[in-house]
Amino acid sequence: MKKKLIAIALALAVLTGCSQKLDTKKQTFEDKGVSYAFQLPSTWEEDKNYQENYSATTVFAATDKKSNSAMFITTKQKSEVDLKDFAKKTQKQLGKVYKYDKAEDIYMKEFKVNKLPAYKYTVFTRFKEKKSWAHIYYIETENGFAQLIYYSADDNGYKKRAEIIDESARSLVETGQSDKVSTEEKEENTAKNDRLAIKVSGYKVIESESVGKLLAVKYGVTNLKETPLKPMIWSSLVTASYKGQELQQTTLPKESEKTELGELEKQSSKAIGENQNSESVVIYRLRDTNGSVMLHFSDEEFPEQEEIVLDLKALSK
Repeated sequence: MKKKLIAIALALAVLTGCSQKLDTKKQTFEDKGVSYAFQLPSTWEEDKNYQENYSATTVFAATDKKSNSAMFITTKQKSEVDLKDFAKKTQKQLGKVYKYDKAEDIYMKEFKVNKLPAYKYTVFTRFKEKKSWAHIYYIETENGFAQLIYYSADDNGYKKRAEIIDESARSLVETGQSDKVSTEEKEENTAKNDRLAIKVSGYKVIESESVGKLLAVKYGVTNLKETPLKPMIWSSLVTASYKGQELQQTTLPKESEKTELGELEKQSSKAIGENQNSESVVIYRLRDTNGSVMLHFSDEEFPEQEEIVLDLKALSK
């Protein structure tokens, strides 16, 4: 009996020691002339490849060392956001994105962070091919507006993790504003003319049991004219080749349709207006990953644009 009691006591001690807390170190980032700070859960660490792993508009990302959980952040200036009826409009929009029959089934909560409005939504989705909960926060600051998306593994630690995630999101504060907001975009990996700009923001190899190796290329399209255009314009302006042979474009396999890449793929057919930007992804078939993929842009549309090289071998390093 004593041995059993000791074992139980030890087990309780271990469980008690596993309670999560926020890291004492504050993470900082800056975007669109506004600087921010917040705290991650103590078991999470910064993801240095945040734009490659998410999108060109991502300004910070992190992963949990203990579970299949992660988060990333995008921001806007508050003046860019239509805040009228924001809560309900966003719930409805998320319902369409995550294919809920009724948008009202998406958990929604309105609250305050530093006396300013904030919103939380929770949806069930997939992250890295596994079932996951997404806790989506929109937090208003004095001059900015931040979106924080936390993916939380659907496991036994989900409830406790949701609590520390909430503390992390609520710790966000605006720490300053630049005197002059730069409106210039980085030109790296970008093809631009007077009609549109295309920026390659990342790429990854997908191993699919049903179709084999695939290459996913993430990109953003900015429309610079009044005439609406769709991100799928990529297909008519960009040619991908591997070892001298043109790659065939395809679509994501069914098992990836409900992932983050699947949601990006859907954006390719949605028109955007003047000065609007949309992130999407294009999928190519691959034979192997021992070389580099060359992205060649239309000579007619982008006469001075150099090819962009995607080194597949670098992904395995």
